[in-house]
Amino acid sequence: VTSSRFEFQGKPLVQGIVRDITERKHAELALKRSEAKYRRLFEDAALGIFQSTLSGKVLNVNKAFAKMFGYESAHEVITSIIDAAQDMYEKPEKRHAIVQKATTLNEPVIEECQYRRKDGSYFTGVLFLRAVKDEHGNFTHLEGFVEDITQRKAAEDALQRSQARYKLLADNADDVIWTTDEHLNFTYVSPSVKLMYGYEPEDFLQFTVQEVLLPKAFNQTDAPPGI
Repeated sequence: VTSSRFEFQGKPLVQGIVRDITERKHAELALKRSEAKYRRLFEDAALGIFQSTLSGKVLNVNKAFAKMFGYESAHEVITSIIDAAQDMYEKPEKRHAIVQKATTLNEPVIEECQYRRKDGSYFTGVLFLRAVKDEHGNFTHLEGFVEDITQRKAAEDALQRSQARYKLLADNADDVIWTTDEHLNFTYVSPSVKLMYGYEPEDFLQFTVQEVLLPKAFNQTDAPPGI
């Protein structure tokens, strides 16, 4: 509502104008709700979310990002990190290559990287990064997220070492050792199969357990565990 005073034929009058802003208020409220929802997702996400300049100045991060890199708060990250390549990467040239790739291909980039925490320790993370443009097509900043996969990588490495040790033992065992899938098709046979059955291991894989074992022995393989 707007109003103004004026005189008409010597009489004081007040002129008023009323505008219906219901739709505008609804739009403003919807925008505030959307921004609040985005802020909650940003702050509560388990992934480390960030925005930075192309040159490496950190503009914004969430709590998970700060914790992942060993900082007390998002504010500490923003005020401390001037050059992300030097301060956060094991190999600074890695970031330069990723940014070059993101801006050249003009599409999101996913890379596994070695990152450095505030205390100097390292962790393995998967980076999802995209370069953002303005309405004129100029790159303005970078945004993305980092997932810490250190524990997963350690588990994968441990599994690979275990499998390598098992294969070493199996390959050198005198007894025939095999593994099968759920359909009882052989997936691995030790080299000693040649002495017992006369087949090369790769040739023996064409058989199934039913074709190799005697019916009595095969029935025993169907017995429940522990019997």
